[in-house]
Amino acid sequence: MNAVRDFRNEPDCVKYIKRENLRAVMMPSIPNPNFNRILLSGPVSTASVGEVLDLYHASGANAHLEISPGALNEELAKFLQAQCYAQTRFLPVYVKPVAELRARHSDSLQVAQVSTPKDMSHFQDLYLEGWDIRAAVIRSYIEGWSKYADWKLYLACLGDQPIGCAVLYLKNSIGYLADATTPERFRGKGAQTALLVARITDAMACNAELMFTRTDFGSTSQKNMEKQDLRISYTRAFWTKLA
Repeated sequence: MNAVRDFRNEPDCVKYIKRENLRAVMMPSIPNPNFNRILLSGPVSTASVGEVLDLYHASGANAHLEISPGALNEELAKFLQAQCYAQTRFLPVYVKPVAELRARHSDSLQVAQVSTPKDMSHFQDLYLEGWDIRAAVIRSYIEGWSKYADWKLYLACLGDQPIGCAVLYLKNSIGYLADATTPERFRGKGAQTALLVARITDAMACNAELMFTRTDFGSTSQKNMEKQDLRISYTRAFWTKLA
């Protein structure tokens, strides 16, 4: 969101909301759940949730909720249902001390950080195709990611052909394995395993103490992560407003 804000040079286009056990981000101009979401990490009153939902409604944004274990009780569930929200899926979260990880080698592919304009162009192509993003403006936003010191962008290559991409975010001794994707035409060649190995290795070299990531339950990505000793720590419930 900050990359989008900086690219647009619009300081007020994104809003961050903070309450006890509640964090939210709101960017009404981009109708995407990742840009308009509320995270509940512990018990939160229905009054607080209602207040924040009203802020989204007033801005014309549709908020999605991610709810961690211990944050949902019967009262809140009934409140959300009354607001036409329902749980639509859940997402496993992986948290593990880096010292307990052993990055297994992947010899079939080469992985390198994005360092040239040509690399960035390949990264943009793979990212947009892999995530099936059709909004051309997102390509411009991606270009700004490499300017952030906490972000590392990666390409996995089969010979001279880039086939997958991913991001490592490092801050406060925590490494977040983010946004890995492989276009369908390149899947099954080991790109995601190679990208996991490279990012875990780099996180270790940067003295990260904790590794964090998430993916869809039962997916190939989950299998790849578990091969690298990552295990489910907990799951977040996703609540979405029904049409």
